[in-house]
Amino acid sequence: MDARATPELPGHRMGWKPFEGIKMDVRNRWPYYKSDWKQGFNASYRILAPATYVFFANIMPSLAFGQQLSDGTDGELNGVNVLAASAMAGFLQSIFGGQPLLIIGVAEPLVLVYKFMYTFCNDNDVDYQAFATVTLFWAGGMMAVMAILNTCKYIHRFSRFSGEIFGLLIAVLFAQQAIVGLVDEFKKDDSSSEDAQEYSWRLFNGVWSILLALGLLLTSLLCVQARGWPFYKGFIRKFVAEYGMAVMVLVWSLIAYIPTGRPSGVPRTLDFPDLFDTGDSWRVVTRLSNLVSWQVFAAMVPGFIITVLYFFDHNVSSQLGQQKDFGLKKPHAYHYDFLLLSFYTWFSGLLGILPANGSLPQSPMHTRACAVLKKDAVKNEALMEEMIEHGEHHGHTYRGKMPKRGSRVALVVMDQEKMESPPLPPEDDKPFFIREQRLSGLLQSLLMGACLFLYPVLQKIPRSVLWGYFLFMAIESLPGNQFWERILLLITDPKKRHTVLKAPHMAFLETVPIRTIIYFTLLQLLALGICYGITWAGVAGIVFPVFIMALVPVREYILPRFFSLPDLQELDALEYEVIEGMNEADEGFDAVLSAMGEDEVEPETVQEILDEEIRPGFRAQFAHSLQRSDIRRRRTSFELERRNSADL
Repeated sequence: MDARATPELPGHRMGWKPFEGIKMDVRNRWPYYKSDWKQGFNASYRILAPATYVFFANIMPSLAFGQQLSDGTDGELNGVNVLAASAMAGFLQSIFGGQPLLIIGVAEPLVLVYKFMYTFCNDNDVDYQAFATVTLFWAGGMMAVMAILNTCKYIHRFSRFSGEIFGLLIAVLFAQQAIVGLVDEFKKDDSSSEDAQEYSWRLFNGVWSILLALGLLLTSLLCVQARGWPFYKGFIRKFVAEYGMAVMVLVWSLIAYIPTGRPSGVPRTLDFPDLFDTGDSWRVVTRLSNLVSWQVFAAMVPGFIITVLYFFDHNVSSQLGQQKDFGLKKPHAYHYDFLLLSFYTWFSGLLGILPANGSLPQSPMHTRACAVLKKDAVKNEALMEEMIEHGEHHGHTYRGKMPKRGSRVALVVMDQEKMESPPLPPEDDKPFFIREQRLSGLLQSLLMGACLFLYPVLQKIPRSVLWGYFLFMAIESLPGNQFWERILLLITDPKKRHTVLKAPHMAFLETVPIRTIIYFTLLQLLALGICYGITWAGVAGIVFPVFIMALVPVREYILPRFFSLPDLQELDALEYEVIEGMNEADEGFDAVLSAMGEDEVEPETVQEILDEEIRPGFRAQFAHSLQRSDIRRRRTSFELERRNSADL
């Protein structure tokens, strides 16, 4: 198997000796625990940037999932339970976790499992919260056994095939929930009769909700592209790209209250109860005696489902948060972190809250947010100190103010002055290094916990804004998913595939026959359709994580029977490989084009030429194309005229 498709992790060949993986993780990570904190505090105020960035990335889905959970369980569980779970697990992970950059939170698949559990309990007259607690006891026990038996050694078998199907399923579920939520905005809150005025306001609320959701969606999509804007200064573009979405939630929440004369309930807001008025969910352990023996053993089924889901989701989140492109220096701790996850799950059951696990896309987002450019570090003594601490100073000459006498920066400067020239960095030297620290994760978890006391503010957020956020999450999760890009390739006109080659494109387009790409994509579509169909199968839909997990051995043992190994290695490479575009004059362009099913570039039609030449505006205008030689002649002519004018 190609290394790109199934990278081998250190220790993956270990046997079944209990605690072997956990001991290895503790032995590897413990020497770095002190430096984890030291690097965080050395960053000083700079640590606030990644902390607040990942906080906003975590708080919005938590509020959205809380509302979804409240709707799906008739208020038995709500946003308070979700926020408390994310804050508690994030706090413990930042202090005791093996991988401190891993962000812990509640995810959409778990909310779906909890809704299925509620349907089962409601149909069978079972105490839902007590049943959920016993479920977590089962799940925590199963996860602990798996961690002790070193099962995380198999996560190197997780590939893009199942991961991309899972990612696209989540995008579909996000979009589905947004549509269902917007449709519900047109419905009555109760069965009481209403007069004509109440009916008109209900219709207004539905239409207004759609406008608010679309407004948030479009402005948020615009903000996340701010880094590529040619407008404003760099720090403004960075702020808009990182915090624009959170600002848009505030802006559109305020816009929602602009209509005057509206009755109460317009707009409909979050069902977020007071922190100290959440019923008896915190004392759920006192109601465990309400369950009879068959109900306790029945809870083993959803417990197994959550275990399978977390084994996949938690470890994939951890993998993506420390992928080799980030260049992390400190070792992983998959076995140890999965054991900690079992403790989090038990503790969540005792408190009557949801269990949290590794979050996507927050974990890789957090790692990226902790990056420091080396070109900035060599100009700042504090940053240079961090780079030395990280071992990334070789080949970089300090160019800042005179360092303090006796500091490590001063010693490095002295060593460089003794050399005729500084050593060249290795060829794979990255332009950045990652602050591998615990402080930003700790701060974001404390901010999540603080939001529990801001319930008067959270109760004012319109639901429609969250439905817009769900749509945003669905669309924003598509870029970078090769499965989605191959779906777009399927609907691309075969006579226009050359346009794909001329732009930066996926590397396998030049190495794998188009027929094979189509078959592989159709197979993934079939798997996605089956998994999505399972979620509609009533209470039986709770087994959808098992189907996702079953795709791992399908990829490992069945697909090689139908696809050649080189093709699978290209289509299922773990890394996202992109190659620059080709021109028609490039060697091999015609051969690649022929392999994609296009024998030659189709001449443009008259209408297509007009579409490119006519510029939209108040009046249609033809654009006259100029050559560079025309501009050079004009520039020379204008310069001569200016000189003549100056002489006169």
